[in-house]
Amino acid sequence: MIQGDISKCFDKIPHTIIMKLVRKEIGDPRLLELVKKFISAGYVDEDGKLHQPTEGTPQGGVLSPLLSNIVLHQLDLFMDDEKKRFDKGTKRRKNPTYAALQNKKTRTTDPLERSRLLSEMRKLRRSDMFDPNFRRLNYTRYADDFVVLIVGNLKNAEFIKKKIKEVLKGKCGLDLNDDKTIINKMTDK
Repeated sequence: MIQGDISKCFDKIPHTIIMKLVRKEIGDPRLLELVKKFISAGYVDEDGKLHQPTEGTPQGGVLSPLLSNIVLHQLDLFMDDEKKRFDKGTKRRKNPTYAALQNKKTRTTDPLERSRLLSEMRKLRRSDMFDPNFRRLNYTRYADDFVVLIVGNLKNAEFIKKKIKEVLKGKCGLDLNDDKTIINKMTDK
């Protein structure tokens, strides 16, 4: 599992990327001008000096969550494509130990032996959790946090984390927070 966090997402989205992505969907120049004015409105500090940012969305602004979702949709699209490439196989193969016990149980006529074998089978997983021919990827994002669940190995997770970092930087102009983005193992066996 990759638990991800994007560094200062609302504060660091480049205005050029926001406008490029909004322009792809909206052709009305008046609406585009309103969005541009909204993101570059700026603020006046205690000394009376005007600051007009070139990145970030106004904190607490009604459009800020929408604009960040428009930008982060690029990550969502990438993850949809990555899932299609990553997923492999239709189901896991059967655990060989489980299958052997199941065969013995089927062949035996002794009710006590069948009960003992069934008891042993219940202690095992039916499928092989480490089947190299079965992989899955699931992705969920909420605002600037995301989770990627992977049925695969650590190398797969590290590769996907690296690709996410590249997509965030290249397509969204954002950075993955390496300190808050962690890879966890969900099961031991």
